[in-house]
Amino acid sequence: MKYRPEIDGLRAIAVSSVLIYHANFTILGVDLLPGGYLGVDIFFVISGYLITNIILNQLKSGNFSIIHFYERRIRRIFPALLVVLIFSSFAASRILIGDSLKDYFGSLTAAVLSLSNFWFWLSDNYFTDESSTKPLLHTWSLGVEEQFYVILPILLIFLYRYAPNKIGHAIIGLASASLVVSQLGSTLFPSANFFLLPSRAWELMAGAALAHFLPRKPHRYIIPFRSALPAIGIGIVLTSMILFNSETSHPSFLTLLPVIGTMLFIHYSNSQDTISRILSAPIPRFVGLISFSLYLWHFPIFAFATVYMEPYGAITTAQKIPLLMTTFALSVGSYYLVEKPARSGTLVSGKIAVSVTCSIAILLAVLGLAVHQLGNILTPPANLMLARVKMGSMRASLIEADGTSCHSRDISDLCTFVAKNPTATVVGLGDSFIDVIGSAIKSEAEANNWTYIHDSQSACPWIPDMVWRVESLKDDAIAKRCNDITGLRYRFLKNLRSDAPKYVVFHMSNSYGERVGHGQIQFKGGRTFSQAIRRALTELDRLGFTIVLVYPVPPATGHVPRMVAHALQNYETMTEGELSAAYASLNVPLSESLERTRAIRRTFDSFTSTNLIRIDPFDIFCSAEQNVCHTNDGVSVFYADKEHVSDAGGELLGKKITEAIREHLQHRSINTDSSVVKVN
Repeated sequence: MKYRPEIDGLRAIAVSSVLIYHANFTILGVDLLPGGYLGVDIFFVISGYLITNIILNQLKSGNFSIIHFYERRIRRIFPALLVVLIFSSFAASRILIGDSLKDYFGSLTAAVLSLSNFWFWLSDNYFTDESSTKPLLHTWSLGVEEQFYVILPILLIFLYRYAPNKIGHAIIGLASASLVVSQLGSTLFPSANFFLLPSRAWELMAGAALAHFLPRKPHRYIIPFRSALPAIGIGIVLTSMILFNSETSHPSFLTLLPVIGTMLFIHYSNSQDTISRILSAPIPRFVGLISFSLYLWHFPIFAFATVYMEPYGAITTAQKIPLLMTTFALSVGSYYLVEKPARSGTLVSGKIAVSVTCSIAILLAVLGLAVHQLGNILTPPANLMLARVKMGSMRASLIEADGTSCHSRDISDLCTFVAKNPTATVVGLGDSFIDVIGSAIKSEAEANNWTYIHDSQSACPWIPDMVWRVESLKDDAIAKRCNDITGLRYRFLKNLRSDAPKYVVFHMSNSYGERVGHGQIQFKGGRTFSQAIRRALTELDRLGFTIVLVYPVPPATGHVPRMVAHALQNYETMTEGELSAAYASLNVPLSESLERTRAIRRTFDSFTSTNLIRIDPFDIFCSAEQNVCHTNDGVSVFYADKEHVSDAGGELLGKKITEAIREHLQHRSINTDSSVVKVN
């Protein structure tokens, strides 16, 4: 197949858009390319076009060998990939700690086996903040391509031998079916839809259709404005990158826009039109030549930098520039020292190169599996410190006397700690955020002779109007369970009888607003998130409960125990001043925390009742004078992760809640006019 320099220029656009997107470059606070991830879709179309061209041409000439095809694919992809994986594994052993390190090595095995898309489908969501700390997340697209490369040649060989006139029908049929799957999946199972081949195959098949139906021959008919079509195609692609964002249904029918734009350019570009000449120029062509290495290197570099800088806040634009320069330098070296020699076979023969590559791949796969299954057998200093930090920052979970967890229990089997002649009945109601303070509330309840009932459900706040879009997340089973038990929880609360005053502690994560924005949650009757919360609180009020409304915990900038572990990994040699500075660096500006919780705080503020107690964790963990929210006090760590409080933080919050209930009971006993209490 004749070399086409303008396609390397197209690759340059694809990889540059992905780099800009993952580096999160902004202009005046607005994302520069909110749809930059579409660069991967461009790569899919290009790959489908080139691979199908190669296979069909060799089948027609009678010299196609499936063994030779797979050998070329291995030499094309794996040497550079393995170099990046080796580097990443070394960096991971130095930078990542705890579960992050364990998960990395699981993803390493998946990447070597070309199963990354399955790994991240089951363990992650591409558009979450946490995704930016997964060094091998980007290898999901390699998994899709490599799975396609396994199937396509077998399909074309079979069709060429037994039904050569049906090749086009098969391509169109499979592409159409895949496109329909992607449209349905964009609403029914968006995570699987994003990562897996059945909903991505149509993009690769679009390139295959170009290769089969529209071979590059002199056109027998005149197309008006033909010379403008390559520029129109690029214009459609760039416009899509500007208009798409993380909330766009993708892949779906909407993704036809960038795919058609890419197809227009590939088919109609030539040495005469302006945009093709621009993309064939030395600089874009060179970027296209090293695009595979650029794609491999950029994500681990930014992911490791994000984790390393976690204690100090987000990476600044000034810090991103040297990271991009490092990515470019490593990519150039990788291209000339690894990619090019491996492809050309100038250093060793193809069979030896494949044997060596497969041997290294097997070793990496076994290493990844061993570390993932056995835990952290690599012990960087930060891991040792993490073990120490976790002793004081464990995420509390209420445990019953028989040792079983009280979290996510069936409604008929809720943990109930009954007091004799109780002076109050308290229900802890919410998601995992009520679970982490349940132990503290239960201890205080026993001390005050209250009955305590614990109803915490994973990813399931008590909002009857809320409905998870099942299979929209990795935790689709949890989402389905939440939908199923909403009515049961309501009936339990409605039927709860108590001679003593009834209190319900209402607490939930601050993250559900983001999940609504990502299309993972919807509300009955077309209600908004705020309306649904107010209706839930109103219903609790109607059922006769005094509502203890616990506002969101100030969110930290990252996983706090992990940040502490990094900051204190040289604990033994740090001076007292260095320790104080390290602890202080982990705190969060009050104004930033208030802004991130502003929407749900406004909703809580707007709810009123004569039987209402407001508890604001900001009063516990933050200082208005210092404009800071504390993640620790220099002795105890208040967080078990980014938002859940630890044992220490839960004890502080639990005491504040029970103090408020005790004060409210005293007000009731003296027949005060108002039952509204605000604890400061």
